[in-house]
Amino acid sequence: MGNPRIILRYLTALPTLLVFTTAYAGEAQPVSPRTEPITKESAVYQAGDQSAIEALSLEIRALRDELHKMQESEDVRLRRIEQALSLKSAKKTETSQPAQMPTKQPGDAKVISVCSQGCDFSNLQQAVNAAPTGGEVRLAPEINGTCAIIRKPVHIVGEQSADGRRAHLVGGVCGGKGALVTAAPNIVIEGLEISDISVGDGNGACVRLSRGTRDLTVRNIYCHDSQDGILGASDGHLLIEDSVFIGNGFGNGRAHGLYLNGGGDVLIRRCRILSSQNAGHLLKSGARKLTVEDSVLAALNGRNSRVLDAFAGGEIVLRRNILQQGPQSDNSDLIGLALESRLHPDGHSFRMDDNWVISDRPGRSVLIRGRKLGPVAILNNNFVGLDKLGLDGADESGNHWFAKRNEAGLPPFDGTLASLPGKSAPE
Repeated sequence: MGNPRIILRYLTALPTLLVFTTAYAGEAQPVSPRTEPITKESAVYQAGDQSAIEALSLEIRALRDELHKMQESEDVRLRRIEQALSLKSAKKTETSQPAQMPTKQPGDAKVISVCSQGCDFSNLQQAVNAAPTGGEVRLAPEINGTCAIIRKPVHIVGEQSADGRRAHLVGGVCGGKGALVTAAPNIVIEGLEISDISVGDGNGACVRLSRGTRDLTVRNIYCHDSQDGILGASDGHLLIEDSVFIGNGFGNGRAHGLYLNGGGDVLIRRCRILSSQNAGHLLKSGARKLTVEDSVLAALNGRNSRVLDAFAGGEIVLRRNILQQGPQSDNSDLIGLALESRLHPDGHSFRMDDNWVISDRPGRSVLIRGRKLGPVAILNNNFVGLDKLGLDGADESGNHWFAKRNEAGLPPFDGTLASLPGKSAPE
């Protein structure tokens, strides 16, 4: 396409030039030094050459299309900047459009509401302190920069607006540990978005499990861009379901997507744990019993270490999941098993059923590196891009091995969930 500046000069000068040539046709006119360049550049068009005029029209239309595309690109960039600014201004509540107040029935003393204006509290910690044992704290779908240490059985609910906005905890840290710090039995946390949690020691978590946590439920949360997603151990049962953890990790492998450093029985179901950063594992677990089902654990284009590091062994069950190691993943093995000295004393077993396991990492890849401390069963799985199992003595049957993605009927890897198998991916 022609020089846009020249074309704009044509557009600006053309009406004047047409009048000039019509009124003074055939007469020699003095030429101003300022207009002479324009007159020369437009001479071909003033000569009445129809093809040249058509060419100019095409260039004008092309310029308009290019300007339109540039405007669209700038609009997209502006929206991204505005979104980033909104996240970073967590401690300043939005007042131009008051958020919908949390649902609360009149006279319901067990429900405490939290929002910037018109609720019981604007500060989450104050609301939790005021809630009765077994009560409920409901947060409006707006940005909130506060946090809470939870020392009693209580239900924390983040509400969602009609346009999809969640109650969003941004940047607030309590006790130097995380946005929500649990220290009691029978706590339920659900519906929240939590992001940008960091502390000086590199272990800031969206949800931090402290001593006293028992039988914790985490449901439908969206945790992203923090040092850890969930960190700590829960006695009894820990249920994590219908949640997304993306872009978490810090300090060259010292923090992870989820880091469960002990505890009893852990069930993770219908979750997505994606794109851990800075060589963190997607899931690091020292739980006595770990079950992961119907979930996606995918490095995508993040720089993770392993998909799963079960450092203490224990009883591990993986079923109906998608496990993926990406091109920037540090390790050639997807799963680490009992690689550390802090092992459970007994009760070790490992079982994989009906999973998709994909390595998009260059070079050779193996499924497991570690120690076989109990029975190992690898049954009815699809392996793509892996060279071997990597652990001797396993019971194997019904597995399918594919050297490349196209052999397994998968599209080329594009860095997104769209290039993973549809089966098992939660909505």
